[in-house]
Amino acid sequence: VWVYAYLQPADEDRPLTVSAYEALPAPAGLEEWAGVRFVPGDLLGRTTTAGRPVRPSVLGTMLVVGRQPAGLAGDGSRASPGDRSMARGHEVIDVASDLDPLSLPDQAIGYSGIENIVWTSADPTRLTPTRATALQDWVRDGGHLVVSLPPTPQVWFDTMRNPLAELLPRVEASRSSEGVEPLRPLLTYDDAVAIPDSAVVHTLLVRADAERGEAWRILEDAAGRTIASRKRHGLGCVTLIGFDVSNRAFARMGMPGMRPFWHRVLGRTGLPRDADDPDRVTIAPRFQERVFDGDIADIIAKSQAVVLGVLGGFGVFGLYWLIAAPVSYAVLKKLSLGRHAWVVFAACVALFAAVTWGGVALLRPSTPEVQAVVFVDAAEGTTQNSARAFATVLVPKYGLGGLRVGTGEDGESGAIAPWADPGATGIGAVSGGFPDVRGYAMSGREPDRMVFPARSTVKTVRADWSGERQWAAFRAVDETGAPGRLELDPGGAIAGGLTHGLPGPLEDAIVIVVPPQERLAKRVGQADITQAQVRRLPSGGWAPGTRLDLRQVFTPGSEVDAAAARQRDRDFFAQLATAGTPFDGIDVSLQSRVSRQSDRLMAAALMSRMPPPRQSGTDDPPKGLRRVPHGLDMGEWFTQPSVIVLGIVRITPETGLPLPLSIRDGDDWLRLGGDGLAVVRWVYTLNDSPPDASVDDGLTGTDNDGVN
Repeated sequence: VWVYAYLQPADEDRPLTVSAYEALPAPAGLEEWAGVRFVPGDLLGRTTTAGRPVRPSVLGTMLVVGRQPAGLAGDGSRASPGDRSMARGHEVIDVASDLDPLSLPDQAIGYSGIENIVWTSADPTRLTPTRATALQDWVRDGGHLVVSLPPTPQVWFDTMRNPLAELLPRVEASRSSEGVEPLRPLLTYDDAVAIPDSAVVHTLLVRADAERGEAWRILEDAAGRTIASRKRHGLGCVTLIGFDVSNRAFARMGMPGMRPFWHRVLGRTGLPRDADDPDRVTIAPRFQERVFDGDIADIIAKSQAVVLGVLGGFGVFGLYWLIAAPVSYAVLKKLSLGRHAWVVFAACVALFAAVTWGGVALLRPSTPEVQAVVFVDAAEGTTQNSARAFATVLVPKYGLGGLRVGTGEDGESGAIAPWADPGATGIGAVSGGFPDVRGYAMSGREPDRMVFPARSTVKTVRADWSGERQWAAFRAVDETGAPGRLELDPGGAIAGGLTHGLPGPLEDAIVIVVPPQERLAKRVGQADITQAQVRRLPSGGWAPGTRLDLRQVFTPGSEVDAAAARQRDRDFFAQLATAGTPFDGIDVSLQSRVSRQSDRLMAAALMSRMPPPRQSGTDDPPKGLRRVPHGLDMGEWFTQPSVIVLGIVRITPETGLPLPLSIRDGDDWLRLGGDGLAVVRWVYTLNDSPPDASVDDGLTGTDNDGVN
């Protein structure tokens, strides 16, 4: 039985106590008001875990459904087991393998924070309907599922027996007679190793009835066979691999390798240790670990209002002390009325008591207030939105308070839970800023709402939601404003225009054009699988309804400008790592913190694109880490031609929140507005163009270590 609740990540060995109680029907009033159907009765059992039951906050996770890890690098990418980052890269993505279909969650929330799911040798017909629906919902909400075809793939295309068949690209798998050797440039960089010939390779042929986005060609081998195809499903996608990546002959030789194959499927960079990698790390160089989500707690904190209230209280007390003691005494003495000092003192006490209580009553908030940071995903071709919010909600009442994410309509999903900044210390590390000394129940089967003791204080929460979009997104338009298309011309230049209907200007906007992948190199890996073009839009914001001509944005004025633009493109992702704040809490300059806050928030989408840090001179290069926004990386869209837009929209009471967050108000739910920042992320997928896999001289490109 799966029970869902958000558990604060544990960066230390903290035991977790799990208790089971008899489920008793909830009182009618509580069930009607809060939607809680059960309350705990007698204790049936209790256990306390040992070690570290909750994952460290800085680790990402990838799942492998099947017996073999299929060449995916996990803990072996660290210099030592306790490291928070890769030996030659940034954050570690641990690989949890050997999973059975019946061990998978039965709600999409169970996959929260998972970066990718790779399905290898497991039988999909063993999925129960609820588990299949959960996996479909996770993909729809932005997940990336990779399916590897077994030697006999018919079961995967059987819509009667396989509940995941409709997710697959609309292709036909044709068994190829050309053998395994043409796969070499995708399996290994070692030109001398013998390729096992026992694997079965299927060519993925696009079906005649496939529509745009239902069968993108991602990879072809040296024989021109399409061996990786992709289908868009809502905000996420499913990639189909035409051979068994868990083939035992491949596994014995560490194939397929991370750099030649998996980076081109998942869109990752970094230098994990492949089986044929002679460069073993024995002494880790010095690095400076930086995090990209430390601003979230600062942005949503209401500490400024608290400080002003405390300062106001001190001010009133200071004024009272002056008037009640030295000022009144001096006046009375001058008027020879010293005998009335106690009367005046009592009057001052009464006056300032009235002022204090009146001021408190006047200033006490009477309406809910929200301060939030929201990551909002949208994509071309769908009206679906997915959002992850971190918010403080002022609940101006005493007794029971209630919060809900979503509207309860079909086709949407939501989850809300208490949240605390993983980087906080002291009380903030436990309760998110205010000590919750009273326990309260949350429904693990209905995670879209929470009921809690309210004391006219703030509640810090995390909310995940997916459903029909709340904010209008971007759309491609021609010069007249009519619906248009974005396209790469034969020279690789982007053409077309974009506009948006967001409720406010898009600030600090970045537009990224992803060209086709670089050609496959046989001996050494490319510095990156693609050389994306990145442009920052001018300051002042991109106003709603304004057409952005991408050809004009990405066309340099001269050869000098073109060379400078190419250098900026190469440097962008490397320099992004410097935007993070130190992991150890030692602050950087205020100017750096403020000026690059947007970069840090948008970096949640680009962590997989940061090239490995280089040791240069006496400087300690930065390593990027995340503690909160795992599962929000967009690396898969860097494996095919795409246009990606990132930017910040300021949330105000007028714009509303980009997700339906409500507070219990009597017998009704009241939709909340608020203030804060929304990190908007949008993807437009261009026509497919798999990389050239023809045989070269084996010396193409430069590897991430700088080896030619």
